[in-house]
Amino acid sequence: MSMNGMANDDVMVSMADTGDANRNVRISLRGAAGTEINLSVRQARALAMELLDIVQANGGSPAEDAVSSGKNALAETDLRSVPLKEVIFALPSLTAAAIGWKIKRFRQYSRVRYNTYRRPIVEIAGIKIPIGKHLSDNLRDAIFGGYYEGAELRTVKSKLDRNDRVMEIGTGIGFISSYCARLIGSERVFTFEANPALEPCIRQLYALNSVAPTLEICLLSDRIGEQTFYVEKDFWMSSTIRVNSDARPIQVPMKLLNEEIGRIDPTFLILDIEGGEFDLFRYIDFRNIRKIAIELHTAILGREKAEFVKSVMAKHGFQVDERLSGRIENYKEELFLERR
Repeated sequence: MSMNGMANDDVMVSMADTGDANRNVRISLRGAAGTEINLSVRQARALAMELLDIVQANGGSPAEDAVSSGKNALAETDLRSVPLKEVIFALPSLTAAAIGWKIKRFRQYSRVRYNTYRRPIVEIAGIKIPIGKHLSDNLRDAIFGGYYEGAELRTVKSKLDRNDRVMEIGTGIGFISSYCARLIGSERVFTFEANPALEPCIRQLYALNSVAPTLEICLLSDRIGEQTFYVEKDFWMSSTIRVNSDARPIQVPMKLLNEEIGRIDPTFLILDIEGGEFDLFRYIDFRNIRKIAIELHTAILGREKAEFVKSVMAKHGFQVDERLSGRIENYKEELFLERR
C-alpha cells in the first residue's frame, strides 16, 4: 500500500452515493493532507471484501444475502478497470467510522507482517519474546511498539523486592513471570494459566530467557473438578465469562485458590484474568500478601462487581497507589495496591 506524503495515521474518508437503485457507494480514500492512498488491485479487492464483513458489526447490519451477493460481485469484477483511488461495491449502508477503522487495521496488518519478518524475536526490558502465530496483530503491534504489558511492567519494576514471592494468576505468554524470575529467581515465582494452548508458547519464552517459574495449567477456585473456560481468538480476552458468542468452550481442571496461597505463601499477587477476579475475591484468603497488581475489567463485570472487588481489598487494608494506577472509564482499571 502506497501512502506517499502522509504525515500521520489520520485518515479522511469521503463517500458519495451514486444514486442508482442498488445504492452503490463510491469510496475515495485520502490522507490527512489530501494525499491519495493508492491500493494495489489485490489490496483493493481484499479491503473491499473485508469491509463487507465489518459493516455487519459497525454500520447498518445489512442482510446476509446482500453481503453474499456483494462478495460475489466483487469476485467477478476486474478491479484493474477501476481507478485505484476508488473502490466501488454495493451495500445497503456503510459508515465512515467502519471504513476508517478498517483502513487503520489494514495498515497495522502490513506493519505487523513486515516487523514479524524482520524481527522474529523482540526484546522488552531484557526479556526476549518470540513472535509466533499465537499472537494476534494487536499484541504483535504492542510488542513491536515496546508497550506490551506496560502498566504491569512499570509496577513490577517499581515494587518487586528480592524477598518477595510472586503468585501470578493469568500467565498470558509468560512475559511478566519471566521478568519477575529474572529479578528474584525462578524459585520465587509461581504462575497459573487456564488456557492449555498457551503452555508451549510460555515454556518457549521461558527457555529463551533461561528462566523456569513454576507454571500450572488450571483455574483457581473454591472447589475442585472442572470448569468451562471460553477461549477467544485473541487469547488475552479468554475468560470464565463468555463475552463473544464465537468463543470456544473448553473444560479446564480447577485447584483450590486458598490451598495454593497457603502452599506458595506469596507476598505479591499479580492478577489479570478478564473478569474472573470477581469470583476469586468472594472467597480469597490474602494471608501474607502485601502487594496486589490487578487489572479490573469493568466493561465485563459492570460497575457494581468492580466496586465489590475494590471493597474487599480495602477491607483487608490494601490502599491504592495512584502513582502506579490508571483507569479507562467504563472499560478497565489497572491498579496497584499495598498494605503495611
